[in-house]
Amino acid sequence: MTYEEKQELLLEKLAEAWEVTVDDLPAEVQQSGTHRGTCPACGNGKGGNDLGFAVTVEEDTIVWCCHRATCGYRGGVSVRGGARADSSDVEAALGAVTAAARQGPGLGPLRDAGSAAVIRDEQHKDFKQWFKQRGISEQTLARNGVRMQQRYCAAERREMPHIAFPYFRNGGCVNVKFRALPKHFSQTKGGEQIFYGYDDAKGADDIIIVEGEMDKLAVDEALLQMQQQQQQQQQQQPDGAASVALTADNQWLLNGRRVAVLSVPAGAPAITAKDAKFKYVHACSDVLDACERVILAGDSDGPGVLLADELARRIDREKCWRVSWPSGPQDSLDPGAAAAAFAAAAGSSSNAPGQSMQLAGGQDAAAVGPEPAQGFARKDANEVLMKDGAALLVAYLEAAQPLPIRGLFTFMDFWPQVYDLYQQGPRGLSWGVSTGWDSLDACYKVVPGELTIVTGLPNSGKSEWIDALAVNLARREGWRIALCSMENSAKEHGRKLMEKYIGKPFFSAVYSHGSARMDMQELVDALVWIDTQFHIIRPMPDTLPTIEYILDKARAAVMRYGIRGLVIDPYNELDHRRSAAFSETEHVSRMLTKIKRFAQHYDCHVWFVAHPRTQRGFSTGGGSATLTPPTMYDISGSANFINKADNGIVVHRPWSTGQDGGLDPAAVQLLVRKVRNKLAGKIGDVTLRYDRATGCYVDDLVQPQSSRQL
Repeated sequence: MTYEEKQELLLEKLAEAWEVTVDDLPAEVQQSGTHRGTCPACGNGKGGNDLGFAVTVEEDTIVWCCHRATCGYRGGVSVRGGARADSSDVEAALGAVTAAARQGPGLGPLRDAGSAAVIRDEQHKDFKQWFKQRGISEQTLARNGVRMQQRYCAAERREMPHIAFPYFRNGGCVNVKFRALPKHFSQTKGGEQIFYGYDDAKGADDIIIVEGEMDKLAVDEALLQMQQQQQQQQQQQPDGAASVALTADNQWLLNGRRVAVLSVPAGAPAITAKDAKFKYVHACSDVLDACERVILAGDSDGPGVLLADELARRIDREKCWRVSWPSGPQDSLDPGAAAAAFAAAAGSSSNAPGQSMQLAGGQDAAAVGPEPAQGFARKDANEVLMKDGAALLVAYLEAAQPLPIRGLFTFMDFWPQVYDLYQQGPRGLSWGVSTGWDSLDACYKVVPGELTIVTGLPNSGKSEWIDALAVNLARREGWRIALCSMENSAKEHGRKLMEKYIGKPFFSAVYSHGSARMDMQELVDALVWIDTQFHIIRPMPDTLPTIEYILDKARAAVMRYGIRGLVIDPYNELDHRRSAAFSETEHVSRMLTKIKRFAQHYDCHVWFVAHPRTQRGFSTGGGSATLTPPTMYDISGSANFINKADNGIVVHRPWSTGQDGGLDPAAVQLLVRKVRNKLAGKIGDVTLRYDRATGCYVDDLVQPQSSRQL
């Protein structure tokens, strides 16, 4: 890892620990040395003493300490380890928030354990106006417990009023998200990560998931306005209008179905975000599993689309529906507004003299001016409410379309993915991600959703190489991988992974060749890292695992941890009992079909290790004999191993006899014998150099010319 990469990683961890964005960090933390500044916890008190808080920045660590007696906030982050920071009194803070948020309607006062002052009523007018401009009424704020609180803002380096969005579970407040205007966010330290609005979702038929608290308030507001409009019309709703009501237990009814609106707690994370950002999905799995439909109504931008795809992958694509916000007047559900936009683009008006068009929400088109076609795009629910009104927002939600049903598609169903693939080019996942070895990348890259069969003679290093590949993917791409390795004990497997991660031997033993073993700090850092990136699937004692057992645990790992890879090693350790009606060939075929379906459905790459039946022997020539590598058709059990695989790799160590015979202990050949996806590789032979002390592999500087570069 380069110095710049280390600094970028440290700043990301520091921003997470200080509950700010990277852009809001003070400039001095980007320079090495010890600096004085403002404490993110106490703001250096009323006196604002800039010498009370110290930050020390080094190549691999950042540590900080507030020397004020009433604060003492201290902690640190490191390249390999996580954040280590003193926690605040979460119980007291959340208890106070719960009491304040339940005290009554409106923007009442809110205080937590760290608050220095309470906002008075005369200071609420700016915030009330801010919500009013976004179409949110005080009744909706009261229903969701939204309050205000005086709180220190690290980005502004001063005490200032914050909007507080309390997160409730079973009636108790478990977290609070704060927003200081214009857009500085923070959360209660140690708060539980759940969906905003979790309690609303109990017993819901449909759950609408949006990307931010303001979007959740916008949908609630739209339903409230629709309900009030129907009450004013004495239940005489207009033709085609949705029927909206509120049940006795404060849950929305939309056309007779119970509906709840949830917001993700931290917006749409970047595509490289750690899977911890999605742990709220597992924390709320009870309400997600119980509902009939999940309607994904996130933002229409790139991160919003990626968020919807990841949520659908973790929840269950078969029950997920997607809302499409308009990208132009042709997508609008308001024909009048669309006609006005087209007319404006053509330089004319469709209205007769003296007439004005009424837009959604009662706005006069003449007052706001014609909206050009290219300006008609809507990004999220709150923007639709502000510009188009409540009725159109509800209409877009009702127009949500189900995600494709497995096994029944049209090609147009995949147009967004095809377009993204065309736009992404070599950066897309369909091209595969790097193995970490440049020479191997020319023949084989790892594509999510594919199956790779790995074979080789005993002691050729099949498991060792797969472990090294898994460490590379976890380190470089942030992948989490489930390991079902029946030939390794958990402690031995952990030792091998830690050696590859640190690059030092675990023991000062013969195999280390005098290399210094990892020290205690490196051991702890490595253990924390592999505990985060890898998850172990182990069978019950005295039983052989079935493929169904392994895939069931892997599905749970996708839901809970968001794994991207699964290793099954080896085939001969599985339970092979089968019905007498099935031959071994049929049994292997059915097993591989199940594995491929899992890989494709959950977008996981699966590596499956299978041993060959017998050793082929030596090929002679030039006065020496060379050990012949097995082929994929030599795998014990069935030719289906190569026929059904997306990729086939033989791991081989070139033994030879004769005057120059013997074993080159560092040479390991990777014979790529099948690549179904031509974007991700080709057939060919690659040689890597193996370091026995650390279990690491590196590119061989001199690659032999392969006879099978097809």
